[in-house]
Amino acid sequence: MADESTIRGVLVAYAGLTALVSSRVYDELAPTNLPTPVTRPYVTMTTISDVPENMLAAAPGVAGMRIQFDIYADSKASAKAVLTQLRAALHAAGHVGCEELTQSLPADSPDIRRISSDWLFMLSR
Repeated sequence: MADESTIRGVLVAYAGLTALVSSRVYDELAPTNLPTPVTRPYVTMTTISDVPENMLAAAPGVAGMRIQFDIYADSKASAKAVLTQLRAALHAAGHVGCEELTQSLPADSPDIRRISSDWLFMLSR
């Protein structure tokens, strides 16, 4: 069964991305037990939805999983470089996401840049 850990595995196995973030691809939030300040750049993954495909005669074999990736970095250029490698990693693994891209600054940390990228994956169950 494919799930968000499958997608994380794709990301941490891609050399272009790990050159930038090492293994700092986290589920939802960066862990709180890391040394302060947290080493940037890093990526968080949040599952937004996980909806099985409609089937009439059998259990669904595919689900649409929407995952939001948030890239945190010290500069806009660094965040964009990570986004480029994240896209390359997913495309190399055969995932072509419906992607919406937004950019914002976290309100509590104006020195951190964040880029959010939203992807829809069709994963087998």
